[in-house]
Amino acid sequence: MSAVAQVVNAEMYKFFRSKSWFSSLIIMLLVSAFLFLSLPSSADWKDKLEQGNTSIEQQLNMTAAQLNAESGTTNVYIKQWKENEAYLQNNIVPANDYSYGTAAGYLSSVLSLRSLGLILIVFPVIYAVSMAKEFESGTIQFLVMNPFKRTQVLIGKYISVLSSTIIFLVVTLLANAALSLLTRPFGNSFIYSFNDGQLTQQSTMLFVITNILLSLVYYLPYMTLAFVLATVFRSTTLSLSITLLIALLGTQLLGLIKEGSVMLKFLLPAVVDVTHSPSRANFAEINQYPLVQCIGIAIGYIILLLGVSLVHFQKKDIA
Repeated sequence: MSAVAQVVNAEMYKFFRSKSWFSSLIIMLLVSAFLFLSLPSSADWKDKLEQGNTSIEQQLNMTAAQLNAESGTTNVYIKQWKENEAYLQNNIVPANDYSYGTAAGYLSSVLSLRSLGLILIVFPVIYAVSMAKEFESGTIQFLVMNPFKRTQVLIGKYISVLSSTIIFLVVTLLANAALSLLTRPFGNSFIYSFNDGQLTQQSTMLFVITNILLSLVYYLPYMTLAFVLATVFRSTTLSLSITLLIALLGTQLLGLIKEGSVMLKFLLPAVVDVTHSPSRANFAEINQYPLVQCIGIAIGYIILLLGVSLVHFQKKDIA
């Protein structure tokens, strides 16, 4: 067994026996149950769509006829209006948002910022800052005294945090899937979405899976940021506070930067919320940032942060 694998095995064993794992599961289940019980039914879906379209018409100062005449648009609000109109005209309950009472809509957004994301992000960050606890308790010295290179220790610790995060999110998804699929209809087999400026039909199942995977773009960079801050500053409180400040208030902090600034699209809070919802456009959609660009920037942050962590951990004395 390689040195990295040994570190990962040891860390995962400690994690699953820790209070952090059990407490995070209990809190997740309680929050999920509360959210699920507060979900609206699908009975008033038409009223919601009509109200949404009226709001868009007022916001854009356009009539329904003008919006309907728009073609090949890139405006996120016009797209949303056309999607809503298609559901209304064809008498189809949308299955791409939790507010319409379908299991598919609930599952597609359960890990996103519109649902449990702002609560769930706390746990991967807590897992990640456990690295700082190693410095605070002095146990990091025993790790580096083993016949392992520092690089192997750090990579093993990161992989264990990444694995813990993925497992936690999978368990969360499975728990919520059981809640929703047993009590609510899955929803229509297709949804309406825009492709190359044209309204088309897309598989509901494909949409749900895609949105779930895209939610990782939010969790993984902030988990990595917390891990790196814990390695560099060696303080649980500091690394936890900085990461949660950016993760929870990132979008609000972007409002302090001049609108249209080139630097906006390179800031982490601007590119990590890429899941789609017909009821709320995310920051990237509003500013028309390409999805591939957002994912690329998020991956770039992860690579850069890990590079900083590796260099610092190798050169800084363990004390």
